[in-house]
Amino acid sequence: MKGIKLFLRSRAVRLALLLVVLGSVLGLIPPGHVAQSAVCAFRPVIRTYYSDAAHTTVVGQTGLNCNCDDISWGVTSAYVVSQTQCCPYLTC
Repeated sequence: MKGIKLFLRSRAVRLALLLVVLGSVLGLIPPGHVAQSAVCAFRPVIRTYYSDAAHTTVVGQTGLNCNCDDISWGVTSAYVVSQTQCCPYLTC
């Protein structure tokens, strides 16, 4: 028992022990994208097309919604913004 007390008095040993404990606790926390993927069973992407680089006028959209309905209308252009949806169920 005296050997353990003497061993734990060293600052380096206490610091190493603290780092091991903190590392173990942080290792148990899942990253954000993993935690979110448990909620999102399906992630459809909707692309919205604009007439110019300022994104002032929407000229079309393509993609799927959460019900797997096809969203395709208008025209495509080089000015596009993609939006990923989080659907809690997979209906496709």
